[in-house]
Amino acid sequence: MDLIQSMLQLDPIQRQSMVEDKGHPWVQGETLTPEEVFSQITERRKAVLLGVAQEEQEKAADKQRRAELRREGVRGADDEDLPEDLLEELAEPSKPVKAYAPEFAQTTEVFSSHNPDVIEKQLLHKLNKAYDIEVQPQPDKYKLKFTVITR
Repeated sequence: MDLIQSMLQLDPIQRQSMVEDKGHPWVQGETLTPEEVFSQITERRKAVLLGVAQEEQEKAADKQRRAELRREGVRGADDEDLPEDLLEELAEPSKPVKAYAPEFAQTTEVFSSHNPDVIEKQLLHKLNKAYDIEVQPQPDKYKLKFTVITR
């Protein structure tokens, strides 16, 4: 019977005595010197640190791959003139993003999985360049207000 199983028997009659435990081959086997223990712990630590470093590299590569996919999605057919720094800003949103709650039935609402900073800058760029509309973004939330006058 395995040492651990015999030690954990619920019935005391089934349980081995301390003398029997000391006579088990695992207990009687060779023991490591303190230097060997230190060496094994050092090797295991190196293996863990290497694994952590590899995980971090994989995460960074995955993040880069996702950024490339988003960057490709940001570009449209008529967007050759977008500023290059706009395409680079694919990090975390700079303003808080709240859960959706409809406020007014008269507004136009946009939903996207892209970074809201990128969407905001694209909208500002297009409104200014294509329609000559000056819009000042709100500093604390993603909300643009402007009026379009048709002639």
